[in-house]
Amino acid sequence: MNSLNPTQAEQLHEIGAYLRRIREEKSISTEQVASQTYISLRILKALEAGQLEQLPEPVFIQGFIRRYGDFLRLDGEALAKSFPVNVLPIQTDASIQQANQETRQAQSKSLSLNSYKQAVQNLTALRKSYILYMILLVAAVIGLLSIPKTKIKNLPVAQQQTNSPTTKSSSSADQKSSQPATTAQVTLTKSSPQPTPKASQPNSTTQVSVTLQGDSWLRVTVDGKTEFEGILTTGDQQTWKANQRLTLRAGNAGAVLMSINGQQAKPLGKIGGVQEVTFSVDQ
Repeated sequence: MNSLNPTQAEQLHEIGAYLRRIREEKSISTEQVASQTYISLRILKALEAGQLEQLPEPVFIQGFIRRYGDFLRLDGEALAKSFPVNVLPIQTDASIQQANQETRQAQSKSLSLNSYKQAVQNLTALRKSYILYMILLVAAVIGLLSIPKTKIKNLPVAQQQTNSPTTKSSSSADQKSSQPATTAQVTLTKSSPQPTPKASQPNSTTQVSVTLQGDSWLRVTVDGKTEFEGILTTGDQQTWKANQRLTLRAGNAGAVLMSINGQQAKPLGKIGGVQEVTFSVDQ
């Protein structure tokens, strides 16, 4: 049984009755108070009723009063100080152990609540990352399925551009030459294969540079080896060189400005479109 002096007992009755009245005016149950303040239901009822035999030592009672008052949005510190603890009752091992146990339980509940909140935050972040990953995965699968439709469509144009100087130079030679038509035709036949090796000699490598004007997934394969695969964001710049062959695939082609061997940069394709191009050194 707890032992308090008359002053402490009287003050405890007044504080307990005051807390109970405020709680009832706010239509709050003792169960709600217990769940929010981590004060056991037994202690709360004893505190409101002034049942000294159910309460621990005065120093612990003062802490309960402060916590209870703060929950009811009162001045818990002032209420706690109005309960004097300068005259200590006779302490028993049982009461001390009981108070320590209740304190540990309250701390354990507080830690569990914080751990739960942290776990919820981590789960939310993980869920957002998973959704982003699934979007990228679907875009990659759609891009892979569309490879047969878009693969190396630009090669015939490149070949036409490579052969065009031969036609122009042949026409010029025909105009300047005063020889018969038969001789001109023989000369054209012998010289027509020559421009192709001369055009490829200066560039022993192919250099492709990209500048991002939006976010896009990219995969770059250089000489049969994947050099880069991932997401580049607005303003990113990258350059790759190939000795034989370079393949560039983009999930958002309109966001990729591409420059080949220092030429003027142009969009790889349309915004939101998947595009793949391949460049060879001998083009």
